[in-house]
Order: sequence, then C-alpha cells, then structure tokens
Amino acid sequence: MQNQKTAPFVAAALTLAALLLLTVLNSGPGAAASAANLQGELQSEKEYHLKLLAVSSDEEKDGEQEGNGSRQQAQGITADLFLKVSPGAGNVFIETEPVTKLDTRISTRLAKDIACESIGITAKCDATDFFFRIEANASLVGGPSAGAAAAAIAIAAAENSPINSSVAVTGTINSGGLIGNVGGLKEKIAAAAKEGLKLVLIPSGERFIKTGRSNSTPETMDLVEYGKSLGIEVAEVSDIREALFYLTGKTYGQIPENIEISRSYSETMGALADEICSQSANLANLPLRTGSGSTKNETAQSILEAAKNLTSEGMEKKQSQSYYSAASMCFGANVRYGYVRLLQENISTPEALLQINRTHDAITDFEKSITEAKTLAGLQIRGLVRERLEEARELLEQSSASLDKGSYEDGIYQLAFARERLGSAAAWNQFLAQPQQSAQPTQPAQAYNGYEESLREGCITRLHEAEEHMQYLDLYLPGALQSKDELGQAYAYLRQKDHSSCIYRASIAKAKANAMLSALSGSQNLTSLIEKKLEAAKASITRQTNNGEFPIVSYSYYEYAGTLKQSDQPSALLFSEYALELSNLGIYLKKSKSTAATASAQKTARPKITAALATGAIGFAAGIAFALIILAVLAAKKPFAGKKRLMVRARTKAINKK
Repeated sequence: MQNQKTAPFVAAALTLAALLLLTVLNSGPGAAASAANLQGELQSEKEYHLKLLAVSSDEEKDGEQEGNGSRQQAQGITADLFLKVSPGAGNVFIETEPVTKLDTRISTRLAKDIACESIGITAKCDATDFFFRIEANASLVGGPSAGAAAAAIAIAAAENSPINSSVAVTGTINSGGLIGNVGGLKEKIAAAAKEGLKLVLIPSGERFIKTGRSNSTPETMDLVEYGKSLGIEVAEVSDIREALFYLTGKTYGQIPENIEISRSYSETMGALADEICSQSANLANLPLRTGSGSTKNETAQSILEAAKNLTSEGMEKKQSQSYYSAASMCFGANVRYGYVRLLQENISTPEALLQINRTHDAITDFEKSITEAKTLAGLQIRGLVRERLEEARELLEQSSASLDKGSYEDGIYQLAFARERLGSAAAWNQFLAQPQQSAQPTQPAQAYNGYEESLREGCITRLHEAEEHMQYLDLYLPGALQSKDELGQAYAYLRQKDHSSCIYRASIAKAKANAMLSALSGSQNLTSLIEKKLEAAKASITRQTNNGEFPIVSYSYYEYAGTLKQSDQPSALLFSEYALELSNLGIYLKKSKSTAATASAQKTARPKITAALATGAIGFAAGIAFALIILAVLAAKKPFAGKKRLMVRARTKAINKK
C-alpha cells in the first residue's frame, strides 16, 4: 500500500499523465487528418472488424471421462478483432479485454509486418499506425493462431477494403504470407456455426484431423463435411492472398517475375563453385594404397565412387549456372575425398588428435576475423559463417569422442568433414569482405538506422517465433525438435550481442519446425507443397531485390531446393523453408534517415513536414505521460513480476547444409 507522503505525488502524476494521454488521443487523429487526406486512402475514423475463432482456457463444466479420472476439454469460442488505422510511423498498438498473453501481442505486431511485406505494401504500412483491439467474453489460450486474421485485417485496413463480416479465418501467419497450422479446429468451427458465420477459412492441409481411436484404428474427421452438418462452409487457404479474396473479394499481390540475380553474387559464387569443383576434379584420381581385396580398400573404393558421382553432378550444375548447388555437391565430394586421403595416410590416433587440435585453433583464429555487417545480405552471411564454424567445432568434438572410444574410421570421417566445413565458412566469408550490392550494379545495398537495436529486437522476436512453432510441433511430434539443440546457440549469440547470428540461427530453427508441420499435412501432395513454398520464397526474394538488396543466402537455398525437388523432396522442403524464413529479415531493420529521405524526395515538402511535426508532438507528449506513469508506479512501489517462457523439450537428427 502506498504511504501518505507519496499519495499526493502519485495522484498528481497520474492526473497529469492522463491529461497528456487524452491530449495525445484527441490530437492524434486530428493532427494526422491532413496527412491522411494527402495520402488519399487511409480513413483514420473507420473501424474494421473480424470475428476471431479461439479456444477458451476456461474448463467446461461437464468434463470428458477418461479412465478413472476426468479430463476437462477446452471450448471453442468467438472473439472480436477491431482495427483502426491512421497516418503514423508503422507502430502497432493492441488493447485486449480480457488481457491476453504476451505472445498474442507480439504475434499481432509480427502479423502486420509479414502481411505488408508479403503483398508489397511495406512503404504504405511504414507510414501507418495500427490500433488493434480484441474483445472476448472468456480468457483466450495464448498463441499465434490469430496471426492470419490480424494479417488479413491489417491489409484490408491499409488498402481501405471492406471485409465480409460473415467470414472468419484461423491460422498462423508465416514468412511469405503463408498460413500455417493451428489446433482446435473442430471446436472453432462449432463456435463459428453457433455465432451464425457463413464461412470458416482453415489452413491448407488441415481438412482431415485425427479424432481418436476406434478398435485400435485412428479415426479421421473431414472438417468440410463437419461444417456442412452444422450449416457452415469450411474452406482451406494456403496463403494470405487466398484468405483476402474470400474476405474482400479482391486479388492482392502480383505473380513475381524472374528473380534478377546480383552480378556480384554470380561472379563470387561462380568463382567459389569453380574453385571447389576444380578441387574435386583433381582429387577424383586419388590412388588407393591399401592391399588388394581388403575390407578397407573396398570401403575406400565405394566412397570414392560416390565422390566421383557428386563431382560429376556438381560440374553439370556449374555449367547450368546453378552455382550454389554445384558448390554443395562438390563440397560433399571433397568431404569424401578428404576422408579417403586420411585413411590412405593411415595416421595414428595421436596424430589425428593433434590435427583435431590444430583445426580447432584455426577455427578460433578465423572467428576473430569475421567482418561485421551493416546490410541485410551481410546479416545472413555472418549468421551462416558462424553456423558453419559451430558445426565444424561440433564435428571435431565428435571426432575426438569417436577416437577415444576406438571408433577410428568414424573419428577420421568427422575430422575430414570438420576441415571441409571450416573451408566452407572461409569461402562464404568472401562475400562479407566485399561491398554488398543490389541486383543493379550501380545501386548500393541499403543502409539502416539503429542497426544494432533493430537486430537485438529482431533476435528476441525471432527466438519467440521459433519457440512458438517448436511448441506447436511438439503437440504432434513429441521430441521431434529440442530447444536446447536448436536454440541454445541462438541464445548464446544473444548473450554475446551477436544479434545477426542469433536471427539466422533462430530462423533456421523456425524453418525446421515449419517444414515438419507442413509435412504432417496428409491431404497435401509433397510436390505441390514444395512448389508453394518456392513460389512464396521467390516472391519474397524478388521484393527484397526490388527494395535494393539481393538476399544472397536466401537465394542460394532457394536455388538448391529447386535442384532437390525431384530427387530429395524432404531436403527440398527443408531448404525451401530456409529460403523463405531468410528472405524477409528486412522487417527487423529500419531504413536509415538518408534512405528514407531519398525515397520520399518526390513528395511535396510542406505536407511531409506537417505530418512529421504532428507525429513528433504526439510522441513527445506520449513520452512525458509514460514517464510520469512510471514515476507514479515507482512511488507507489508496486511489484512487477516477469514470467519465464516454457522451453520445449524435443530432439531431432541434424540435417547438414552444404
């Protein structure tokens, strides 16, 4: 309880804060009105509305009996999502009644960013503030399942498009605007039917769900037919464009043209592929020095044949200018050649351990020389280089452990792999050593404002996203991914303030979870699923390139996924997810003032200054009000408690990336 000495101060501070906030709220729409009229599209007073489908965390009164106990089931409910927009600076504000979990708030902000990026209206959204409000009659289960709805209503509001209020959409929103899996669909459809809605949009691939067992046989429910029995239509949608067509009757976004590849990328990656594949060609004639007919000789010969086949495939990819695919295949060949060479040298275990130590020292020395990056492409490359070095370290540890256990051949193979992985990191580091350019040689890559702070926020957000997706995967495949393995290093990067590497590592973990969730969809053909992912990745890469920077790593994975889609579909799905998750990292970075000034040079100066002054005044008043509220809270000495997020416990076999 606050004491008598602080009470007058608290009351005065809160009163002044309230007055200032009222000034902000009252002056915001008015001050922004002229800017809205100048934009000609935003209507700050118009409120958009969608019904949300959710699952209540309140237990039902009549629980379902199971065994000797009682298991209470969650109940499907509806909620209301409202949105107003006004000219601003891309801020997202959210008010919820009752209060939802923090992840819902973060997911809403992220949904807006992904939505705007996925249909190419980022510039418009950056000049708009979004005011969300969620109203529900029961506490909601936290999570990202409202992401698709938040994304859809954000685009409709930014584009001033009417929404069909008899339609509801449920699903997560993922990079590229793809709508991802959610749970509780049966309950949500029932709630929608009870509410009187006409159509429910669910994620593509979730039409058929498991409902239990009958005589030890899994039972499947068709949600489309289930909806018909309740008098409501159910349709699957794979991305935000499809959902928007149902909601607004309009078509958003354009089919992307061919990706314009950066000349600097082609030159560097082409030279890299040529170097690696030339090494493979030279090693193809490696002689065998073991005795004829020995098991060791037969093993070495078999490995050499596999290496030669990879070399041949790599050369073919190089001729077709698929440089990353070529480099990847020749890399795999060189690992095998290196393994056979070490076997032929017949080095002793002490000598192998000495080579392990030397390679470890080389990794440590190399790590000190990695260049800092200030561009989107540099962010990707730095993260990839650090990832390669960590993989090399892990392989050296495995090699040492194998040799200690007497598994000589395993230890030698892991040593050869680690040495090639170190070489791979050094090769990728060449991209950081040169100035990054966009697809147009005369156009430099974008500079960013508040780069480190943006990266830090992006690192935390990406970690949050990855955890959410891994937790959701754990509901269907317990133990498939383990947070310690997938995100442990990302958290280490956060502590080290290497935020670029943190974002990269968390993006890779999220992509793995997405790939597994997508593969669980029994109603989707894997080939068509991969094509959908590649199409979304292509669109995202094209937008990023058009915005002034070529996403090197994302494009490399995109190319490799296309190469693998016929021969190795699981890997193609995974690499398409890598490409997709790494293609839109620009949503975490803020354009520099100089870049923003250049982009807006064609606009009239006076309206821009008026809008800036209005925004600045609002921000100043809000800042004072916020500070006074904080002082009042401190004076009252009210405790504040944080909540630690639950970490997923899961595990998967690591998939090596070339």
